Amino acid sequence: MRWPLITTIASRWPLITTIASAMLTTAWAGVGAATPLAEPPAEAAAVAQQPPAASDGKAAEVETFTLLLAEGALKVEAPKAWEKIKPRSRIVEAELSVKPEQKEAAEGGPINVTAARLTVMASGGGVQRNLNRWVGQFRQISTESGKAEITEAEVNGMKLTIFDAAGTYIDSPRGPMGPKTPRPDYRMVAGILQTDGLGDYYFKLVGPAGLVGDNAEAFIAMLKTAERTE
Repeated sequence: MRWPLITTIASRWPLITTIASAMLTTAWAGVGAATPLAEPPAEAAAVAQQPPAASDGKAAEVETFTLLLAEGALKVEAPKAWEKIKPRSRIVEAELSVKPEQKEAAEGGPINVTAARLTVMASGGGVQRNLNRWVGQFRQISTESGKAEITEAEVNGMKLTIFDAAGTYIDSPRGPMGPKTPRPDYRMVAGILQTDGLGDYYFKLVGPAGLVGDNAEAFIAMLKTAERTE
């Protein structure tokens, strides 16, 4: 007899032998069998199969505030996100700070990004002379043609000339007689609004090229809301 110990156990404790045999049979039956995936809850499946909400094709409306100029005789609607601040120069009638959307650094805390500056003022000198002056505020214009883009439009009976250029901008935040600082990769989008009786109004948005690019459409939309109030 090869297995006297097993034979002895089987003869003396038949119940233990029966239980062990059953356990071995069950274990071998489970080898290689795939565990079935749990079915997702009915509610979750229903949510996953819902089609995305249809878009009505309308862009989100931008909240605005009324910016009064020329002692209230002229107005434009500016985005509410643009902060009205005290002008840095006496020759500027109104100034707005156009800041980027707040972003958090990877290690926590806000990222400091330079805001764009929007100035509004009435001035003389003529349209072409001021367009030339704006071109001269760039050390080099970084376009394929090397020239600024000039377009024209009419807003409520007033002629609007739009200027757009990018490159190294010579910044003079305290006015033409103040210190000058070169600003690489800057952009200026500006508008000259010719009014009847109020003179020419100059709107100028200057700042980092990416930030100005993000707000250029809103800036031009603001110019096109210009309206006489009297």
